[in-house]
Amino acid sequence: MNRLAILFILVSVSFTACGQSKKTLKNYTKAREHLREDRVEKAFNLLEKINDKDPMFPDAWILRGDILQKNERYEEAIKAYKGALRTGKANYLLFNLGQVSFLNGDYVEAKDYMERYLNLNRAADRAREMAIRIIESSIFAQEAVKKPFPFDPINLGENINDAGHQYFPSISADGTTLIFTERQVTGERLDEDFFQSTLGDDRNWKPKERLQGRLNTQLNEGAQTLSADGNMLYFAGCSRPEGYGSCDIYQSVKGPDGSWSKPRNLGPQINTEAWESMPCISPDGKTLYFVRGKDMRSSLMTIMYSELQGDGTWTKAQPIPGKVNTEYRETTPFIYFDNSKLYFASDGHPGFGDLDFFVSERQSDGTWGKPKNLGFPINTKNEESSLVLSPDGKTGYFASDREEGFGGLDLYKFELPEPHRGAPVAYVQGQVRDAKTKKLVSNAVLEVIDLQSKDTVWTLTTSGNGSFFIILPGHRNYAMSVDRVSYLFHSENFSLSAEGADAPKEMVVYLQKLEQGGKVVLRNIFFAYDDYKLEENSFTELARVVHLLEKNPELRIEITGHTDNQGSDGYNEKLSANRAQSVRNFLVEKGISPGRVTAVGKGASEPMATNKTEEGRAQNRRIEMTIIQ
Repeated sequence: MNRLAILFILVSVSFTACGQSKKTLKNYTKAREHLREDRVEKAFNLLEKINDKDPMFPDAWILRGDILQKNERYEEAIKAYKGALRTGKANYLLFNLGQVSFLNGDYVEAKDYMERYLNLNRAADRAREMAIRIIESSIFAQEAVKKPFPFDPINLGENINDAGHQYFPSISADGTTLIFTERQVTGERLDEDFFQSTLGDDRNWKPKERLQGRLNTQLNEGAQTLSADGNMLYFAGCSRPEGYGSCDIYQSVKGPDGSWSKPRNLGPQINTEAWESMPCISPDGKTLYFVRGKDMRSSLMTIMYSELQGDGTWTKAQPIPGKVNTEYRETTPFIYFDNSKLYFASDGHPGFGDLDFFVSERQSDGTWGKPKNLGFPINTKNEESSLVLSPDGKTGYFASDREEGFGGLDLYKFELPEPHRGAPVAYVQGQVRDAKTKKLVSNAVLEVIDLQSKDTVWTLTTSGNGSFFIILPGHRNYAMSVDRVSYLFHSENFSLSAEGADAPKEMVVYLQKLEQGGKVVLRNIFFAYDDYKLEENSFTELARVVHLLEKNPELRIEITGHTDNQGSDGYNEKLSANRAQSVRNFLVEKGISPGRVTAVGKGASEPMATNKTEEGRAQNRRIEMTIIQ
């Protein structure tokens, strides 16, 4: 027990020494002196003697109960508080009994004590609020324990866990890289460092290895989050010379050789004189979530967020909007790979006792909705925190000191109940290259649209090596455009209906120079079967063509329609010409001069794939745009 807790106990005890013997009072005063000097065991022994000799002295019972509560010996604390209550002079202890009973998982008793407390005492606003919160949580917990979810956590084994502490897991979007914090104690020195493991072909984690490079130091590193592509790490570093407060958020980048760079403090937009820790980066790398508190023991911890701007700086951090944060503790945020579910731990929402796991969904206005408790026995009267999900949406990883472990905190995995799972995600990785030179093209802008919802779900700029990495919900159809100054934009559509994290979609996008003869297939222009009326999901693609022509007023283009070989040549030529003309008409209606656009139909005369398969025929049914001047 720390000295702050002891002083809190001494201040909180009400001295009601009426009728007690001089010896009792002397021993009680001595017990308080022992506490002031951190001699807790001696104080406790004296209080036990007082309780035996003078059971009607409430102050000794109260002080003993406070010590037991602070040391999480809840059952014994309940007995001590009841001893004080039997004296008939401490009805306010109903609050203590309600609180400790709740922490002990005695939900019926907790509700009863808090209701009696509110009926018999004029509680201050804060105490009344806490009493009502415990009543609500007790009602929730009583019902929740009647409907347990299947829960069978599996220890990750000796390749990951040992007699030290392993905690704060984070996982890459392909589900194959696990990074975690490990704490070891050597003599009087405590050291926190980062380790990683990769998933083997047998679906087991390989022996852990310390992260290489300049990330691990003689100082403590912890509470990390891994970017979706596995190339960037955000973490909490404490008491560092360049820091702004007790703990700050730092960033490290993985180099081509697999080593990690020297950490960089993210600066005053995120870090303050307060305690910042437990970062989590969104799958698109554009939003950083983290926890801010007065210190690491603060009763008020708030989930904050900051957004990455185009110039590489972060916006000033602020609390996340919506219904997640309370006046209590919200910790260990994890944003799922679909960017729409936020998992976190809290003791401010109805739960089972200490910190529980919750999930909140992003609303249409960007705020976070009412959190849902993940239920029993995932959550219990004990503290639960630091939950992450794999990209399959159902496999959770967390740290626990369960009895069957290797000692200390171990990492476990379990299957999340159906109601609280994330949608399975897939990832797309690829490169952008010049169509003629085949050289990699950096600073190309990619935009991905969900063809069903019509929402833009991803935007990014290719890195210096021309590569890109995108995470998307599986079982969906998408349109993608790639744009770059001095190039024709590239159009693509694809389906992730069959892919998952274990079967990534890989692409190489070839961009045509913006010059005469440059040609691009407009893959996101759609027509109904056997028709030439443009469908609504074609308009985004056509708007790009309009924008290109407006930016380059000297360009003249040809729109060419193609079909597969189903049907007669004459019919296919007419259908393809009508489809090309529909595109031309759209462009003219949007203000493009008619003389800059011609329309041609070529039927099935120029296939780009075989007509023997449906997949090949689908590729042959297309609209092309060619620069003719």
